[in-house]
Amino acid sequence: MLENSYDVQAFRVIEAVKARTFLDQLSESRVDIEKGIDPELRQRRDALERDLDGLSKSLAQENQRSRPDERKIAVLREKAASTAEKLEAVRREVRFRNPLYASVQYPEPVSLAKLREGILNPDEVLVEYFLTAAGIYCFAIDKDRHVVRRLPGTAVELEKDLDAFLANIQGALRGESFDRARAHLLYERLLKPLEDRLGEKTIIIVPHGKLAFLPFESLLVRHEGEEKYLTERHRIKYIQSATVLAVLRTMPKRGNVAKSFLGFGDPVYDYESYRRGREEEAGQGEDTKERAFRQWTKRGYLRAGGRLARLEGSGREIREIGALFRRHDLAADCLLRAEAREERAKDRRLAQYAYLHFSTHGILGPRFQAIALSQLPQTEEDGFLTLGEIMNCRYNAELVVLSACETGLGRVDRGEGVTGLTRAVMYAGTPAAVVSLWSVSDDGTTELMIQFYRNLLQKGMGKEESLRMAKIAMIRRSHTAEASSDAASLRSVRVLEKKVKGDYGHPFFWAAFVMYGE
Repeated sequence: MLENSYDVQAFRVIEAVKARTFLDQLSESRVDIEKGIDPELRQRRDALERDLDGLSKSLAQENQRSRPDERKIAVLREKAASTAEKLEAVRREVRFRNPLYASVQYPEPVSLAKLREGILNPDEVLVEYFLTAAGIYCFAIDKDRHVVRRLPGTAVELEKDLDAFLANIQGALRGESFDRARAHLLYERLLKPLEDRLGEKTIIIVPHGKLAFLPFESLLVRHEGEEKYLTERHRIKYIQSATVLAVLRTMPKRGNVAKSFLGFGDPVYDYESYRRGREEEAGQGEDTKERAFRQWTKRGYLRAGGRLARLEGSGREIREIGALFRRHDLAADCLLRAEAREERAKDRRLAQYAYLHFSTHGILGPRFQAIALSQLPQTEEDGFLTLGEIMNCRYNAELVVLSACETGLGRVDRGEGVTGLTRAVMYAGTPAAVVSLWSVSDDGTTELMIQFYRNLLQKGMGKEESLRMAKIAMIRRSHTAEASSDAASLRSVRVLEKKVKGDYGHPFFWAAFVMYGE
């Protein structure tokens, strides 16, 4: 279709695949996709479905008789038709009153025309990628028109360059300098062909395949003799599909929620040491260097019998953000140590908070994704808030922040790309989520998150601009490990941080965190 200029049809097919995959993934996780439907409406619908099923069975039985009663069959058919009509009316009402549920149960892809005329704002351009064996395609859509461009190279070549670029960013741990040439090359391949459509607009990225692992903010643009990160020139945000964006922007306004904050941080992973007041272990069979690495990167989960490393910096992160809210006379609850447990994260009272912040370990496996909360004995929960459990929660938050490693990653599904914790928290009831794309620096993350909330509360910036300006602040000023109040816990970390000259301006520290949604 794309090769033959059937742009409208091609876009619909791409979006339909994404909507379908989302529904399949929800079903696999056994998620209650009917949560939020008015109970009276659900009862009416279920009763009509039972009636229709009974009438269908009666019709089948009557037709199987040796001498069917035609008059009875006619009556049954009339009743079945009437019941089906009533049922469809109730289903329409359910869809109308519950647009998020409708988008999952009855996925209807957004059209290019609707996207341009009723969804996108004048200062935005939506950039949607599509990778195939035949080539790399990209839609650039704004209020005026849409264009489709075939980008240079093949998907295989792009993925190879992308893997090398991401490996280089994380090579900061080994003292590697940032590969600015490759950052510029990726910009040339992915966005340079669209420059005539970008202008000074906010770029909404709809990634595809491995592009979901790339923070576009870290790409380098050469303009009028200057070289800058893309985030210094554009606001950038991400969405799973154009249809998801349409759903978020056409949903009825939610009830007002006070700008309150709830944070989870510094969970207990070594309960016995915690109970006895001893230093908590980072993991079994690890030497000092490994422990420092795991402490620094928030990674530490050894699935086969190991422990999670304590994250003392995450406690500071939550406490300081909570203090920011209180200084603005806003409610803030900080659940630290043994209080940072799974039961609290699944409590229905979470619906009263506008900002939910999880500063913990993130667990990522082929079939297992979770936020790791306190591991406590003799509790009903195992301490892992899984993808499926999050989807069954009820949030009413403006924003959920997953300040943990690799929370933006997940399984790559054909057609749709990554399905994971990002989608889970958005389905749980938040229009926006901040997630990470790699194992992040504990203290670098603390600095970024505190600056993010400071921009939000003190400077009155929107969510997207708050995150962007926090990143720019880290790019433009040099930071050292001495910024942390807990110097002792960073003694072994400084050796690693000196390899990047103690400078939080390296993309490793700030580029991992991206914002999905509204």
